[in-house]
Amino acid sequence: MLVSGDSEEEDTGFLEVTVSDMKHPPPELGPMPEGLSPQQVVRRHILGSIVQSERSYVDSLKRILQVGDPLF
Repeated sequence: MLVSGDSEEEDTGFLEVTVSDMKHPPPELGPMPEGLSPQQVVRRHILGSIVQSERSYVDSLKRILQVGDPLF
């Protein structure tokens, strides 16, 4: 029977994973093409907002992993 603390390695509940920015680049929206209709421009702005939100979320997760949240 294995009791918590018996082994040198504690089970932290998560797996350490490294992600390469070269293999998985951050989300980026390319330049806006010319000749878009007004509705397409609005959709493009919405998409840009989503991409920015995702980038911010990923940056926040990276910051938490670097600092080490005491809740983990």
